[in-house]
Amino acid sequence: MAAAAGTHDIQLYSLATPNGIKIAWILEELKAAGKISGYDAHTINISAGDQFKPEFLAISPNNKIPGITDAKTGVTIFESGAILQYLADTYGAFFPADVKERAEVNAWLFWSCASLSPILGQVGHFFKYSKEDVPYAKARFSEEAARLLKVLNKQLATSGSGFVCSSGLSIADFTIAPWIERLHKGLKEGPIDWSAYPEVVKYAGMVAELEAYKTACGVTPFPKSA
Repeated sequence: MAAAAGTHDIQLYSLATPNGIKIAWILEELKAAGKISGYDAHTINISAGDQFKPEFLAISPNNKIPGITDAKTGVTIFESGAILQYLADTYGAFFPADVKERAEVNAWLFWSCASLSPILGQVGHFFKYSKEDVPYAKARFSEEAARLLKVLNKQLATSGSGFVCSSGLSIADFTIAPWIERLHKGLKEGPIDWSAYPEVVKYAGMVAELEAYKTACGVTPFPKSA
């Protein structure tokens, strides 16, 4: 059985988690910039086990959202960072051509995928969702989150663009901002002293007001039964 498909070249299979919002956001920005005519979005209900269905595994063999297919190129791809690079390269936006600027964007893209996103995900899990109180895990992940937020705060203070990288809005922002904005919104009271990271808080607030971002947060919403 093939995955559900719509009328556009790009099909997004996702859920409105930070990793899912990343891809909906870049797609909304590409649409606003006239780089794509649109895309079709399909909610993967992880509570119902959609991620284990053969048609989704054919797109994302790691059974994680998000995944996309692109009829224009025949590409099927999973992993949010890889999807961001693919879309930016293929549709010519948010990934500077200048060697130094591109290297900077890549560095922060990989920093987020390898460090920030996994750690903030664990913070969210152990402080908000875990049914068991695990003090060691809470301390370990909140301490590392504090270190990473300090790194990001410094970068935002010195980039000169208002975004993570000096070149302006890029795929580095698409991968970093959803985690920051969602965690700041969902854990205002908790393990993170947000007052210690004024640039991060300012950044989260700015991103939250972007029209494309606001739209992206409502794409592939959590089913009411989830």
